[in-house]
Amino acid sequence: MQILRSLPQYSRLVDTHAGFMPWVLAQGMKNARVKLTDVLLWWCDRKCPGCGGIKLGKMAICETCKGFGAREVPHEAEGLLISEHIGEHVDRARCGTIAALKLMKGLKVVAAQTVSLARH
Repeated sequence: MQILRSLPQYSRLVDTHAGFMPWVLAQGMKNARVKLTDVLLWWCDRKCPGCGGIKLGKMAICETCKGFGAREVPHEAEGLLISEHIGEHVDRARCGTIAALKLMKGLKVVAAQTVSLARH
């Protein structure tokens, strides 16, 4: 928890005027800051605390995670709703990055052609 709170992005993510907090508050969730923080921590580390994510206990399948290796999203339905919202933003950011990289490749080709023409 201390590591997450020490990150400069944390304060922006839970700011009441920016980040994810306005959306969480708009959903009418009680203890919104606690729930958002817990879900952000879950996003940082989803490993089961019982087996450390290896899916096995001492002699058989881990009792805590039932062999899945991950812990459940905290705060049940509300936590799942927050997690899905975060996931949508992550997906959108990935798509934007992929599109920017494709555009960058095209720009490099144009720049290389320009340099080649300038030399002749």
